[in-house]
Parts: sequence; C-alpha cells; structure tokens
Amino acid sequence: MNDINFARNLTKGKIAETIFWMMFREDDRFILLPFGYEYTIPELTHYRKYLKDSIKTVEKISSSPDFIMLSSDKSQIYIVDVKYRTTLSDRLKLDAEKTLEKWEECYYFVATPEGFYFDTCKSIVQNNGKISSLSDTLVSKDIQEGYVRLLDEFMNIKTSISTQPVRTTSKIQPKNYWCPDCSEYPVSPIDNICPECGGFLVEM
Repeated sequence: MNDINFARNLTKGKIAETIFWMMFREDDRFILLPFGYEYTIPELTHYRKYLKDSIKTVEKISSSPDFIMLSSDKSQIYIVDVKYRTTLSDRLKLDAEKTLEKWEECYYFVATPEGFYFDTCKSIVQNNGKISSLSDTLVSKDIQEGYVRLLDEFMNIKTSISTQPVRTTSKIQPKNYWCPDCSEYPVSPIDNICPECGGFLVEM
C-alpha cells in the first residue's frame, strides 16, 4: 500500500473517531475518555524489544480500544473500539474474535455511509458478524441523522481530493511491524500507524 492510500485509510479512521466523540458528547448522556494506545503510552513501542519477559502485557496494552465511555449517572461503563466501514462484511466477525482474545467486554462502534452501529464483540461473534444499529436510547435519532450527513460530507470531500493527481517524492522502506488491531503486517507504515485500519503499530 502506498503512502496516499495509507493517508486515506488513516483519515477515515480518524474521522470515525471524531464523529463518535462529538456525537456522544452532544447527547450529553456520557463522559468520554480517550483510551487508545496512541493516547496513553505509545512510548512502549520503543521499548518493546527490551520487554521480552512482559510481551503479553505489552501486546494487550497495544491493542487497547479507542475510548472509555461512562454514563453521566456513573452506573454504566463501556470500552469502545471505533471503526469505519464502507460496507459491513464478514471481516467484522474476525475483528471481533481477535478483540475478544484480550478485551472480553469491548463494544464496537462502526460508522458507515448508511448509519451507525453499536454492539458488544461477543454479540457480533455470536450473530455471525451481524451488528445492531446504534439505539436511540444511547443517541437520539435526530443527532444520529445529523452526524450521518456530516460523515457523508467528510467522505465526499476526501473522495474529491483523492481523484486529483498526487506526486510523491520519497518512498518509505518496508519494516517489520505488527498491527494488534487487525493482525496485519503493513508494507509501508508511517509514524507507526497501520494503513489498513488506522491502529497503532508495534515494531517486531
């Protein structure tokens, strides 16, 4: 994957995270705390090779979901991993299975052009990859519809820009990186970010 495709995929993931953050905060029923590896202790990637005795701990931390979501009355807590998908596919089940290996109580928030989805990874696996739509008991339909339109605007801008010819002047040499989010080995990572899913990479 070249640098331009990497940038496109990274942008989609970051847009989905921004949509999630803004939408749930606007509804004012939840407190959101960034929880992903890139927000907490990315320095661990630099020390991974020295932590061979704690490799399982490092791998679990590096696969951290994106947000902790706490209800305003402090009665409910969600650990949430945010994803963008053009269409829902069987891969979602595979992703959920991998997440469950380290985060049994994790939820997926999936942003798509048709709407938003929110469900536990356990439920996604049990239902063979099917995920429930985001309930209006969590975020009202009016707010959801507004952010679906905003997501569409962002993606249309991205598509328009991506049709323009772009010249690159340098190449990044392949390195041996592992993505704990999707278990891929990207060819050309930039700044330790996975070009497939936008997750934080770990150097092997």
